Amino acid sequence: MPRGHGLLSGSGAVVSVNNHMGNVCMHTAKLELSVNSSPEKTWALIGPFASISQWHPEVTSSEESQNDKGQTLRTITYKNGQQVIERLVSHSAATRSYAYTIEKGKLPVSEFRGEVQVVGNGDQSRIQWTATFHVLDGIPVDRATSIVDGILQSAAPGLIAKLGSA
Repeated sequence: MPRGHGLLSGSGAVVSVNNHMGNVCMHTAKLELSVNSSPEKTWALIGPFASISQWHPEVTSSEESQNDKGQTLRTITYKNGQQVIERLVSHSAATRSYAYTIEKGKLPVSEFRGEVQVVGNGDQSRIQWTATFHVLDGIPVDRATSIVDGILQSAAPGLIAKLGSA
């Protein structure tokens, strides 16, 4: 049975839903935010994988690199000093979307997959950012989902500041 944790910011909402599939419990956090910016302008800001430091107010830096397998990575540093290394899984300018996984970091989750997409609506856009993950054993589910929800939610003010609220 889905269970939600909701926070609102402007026209964005973050919801965490627990999806039980057999003995596996995947959690999902989601930010949907409408902005007063064309899909092209919105994608130009958030489409580059390492651009997160330009629009997420909690991120102080984001550096892109390649691992020894030629895969694209970004190392994100948050205001609190925490670092997370993420790997780009897919990127499509045609669908204005990308997906990534967390390779290294101190989040209380595993099997994390994030997806970002810009959906056009005339001269406006809707940003969809979804994260699915498992909560690590021994960690309270509410604590872990709150942390992931907070990462997504805290992006909304920066996106609105750069792109305008719809």
